[in-house]
Amino acid sequence: MDIQAVTERLQLLSGETAEQLAQWAPVIASAVRMVELRMFDATDPADERLIHLAAVKALRMLEQSRWFQTAGDVTVQQSGQHKASALMLEDAEQACRGLLRDDAFAFLSV
Repeated sequence: MDIQAVTERLQLLSGETAEQLAQWAPVIASAVRMVELRMFDATDPADERLIHLAAVKALRMLEQSRWFQTAGDVTVQQSGQHKASALMLEDAEQACRGLLRDDAFAFLSV
């Protein structure tokens, strides 16, 4: 998957500059890898849905990091943004449903 494409999408979603996102390169790479590990073998890594999913995963990690850094001083606006990115992640996962392996685990009694 093209990390540059994911970074560009993340820039649009976050409102951060390219320079600000440069420090988050390892987080972006991690989000990309998480998506790649779940992709079916025949899945096209350039699929826009996957690019978007990786960017939204990176956005969530970025926001969670900031939330924990400011846990004593969280405003309503930050909370609303946090919820919005959670919904975006849910939607992105849903859009990629046929492209990714299910990583869920369920234990059923016998």
